[in-house]
Amino acid sequence: MVLGFDGSRNQDSTALVAVTVEERPRLKLLGLWEKPADRSTDWHVPRAEVMDMIRDCCRRWPVREVAMDEYLWVGEGETLLEEGIPVESFPQTASRMSPATQRFYEAVTMRRIRHDGDPRLARHLDNCRLKIDSRGVRVTKEHSTSQRKVDAAVAAIIGLDRAGWWNSEDAPGTFQGVPIDQIKFVY
Repeated sequence: MVLGFDGSRNQDSTALVAVTVEERPRLKLLGLWEKPADRSTDWHVPRAEVMDMIRDCCRRWPVREVAMDEYLWVGEGETLLEEGIPVESFPQTASRMSPATQRFYEAVTMRRIRHDGDPRLARHLDNCRLKIDSRGVRVTKEHSTSQRKVDAAVAAIIGLDRAGWWNSEDAPGTFQGVPIDQIKFVY
């Protein structure tokens, strides 16, 4: 599997989504850290808790990579790499996110992905707005200060894109770990 990650520091949210590497991938929201509605601006993402969850997932399952936009998490990404966790940098540039968004859209409309119906992931997907410009189509919040978060959707898009690469002919042919079909996802 691939772990898709989209992280922030304080006013936004942070999400971790597992995506299986197979012809018809399964998505599961593993973690979502959101600022509670009743909290003032002093709230921060519990970074140690997030890091512990990533480590735990990598111990429990055959994680081929943690695909993450390291913009606000560069130190944590380096720490994970030093610990032997496979981190793949996935900056949220238009050149990366436009094709990934298109592939996610096609997978949804063609029913080529499965998920467990997590209402938090559904909410983040519902909150997405499409940004269309000369550099392509990608998801965004309705405006920069919106409290309607999209981070779980972005993590799912990143995870699906990288899982698709791992399922392609370009990916390495071997992987050490438990076969992906032995991981129990109940849908």
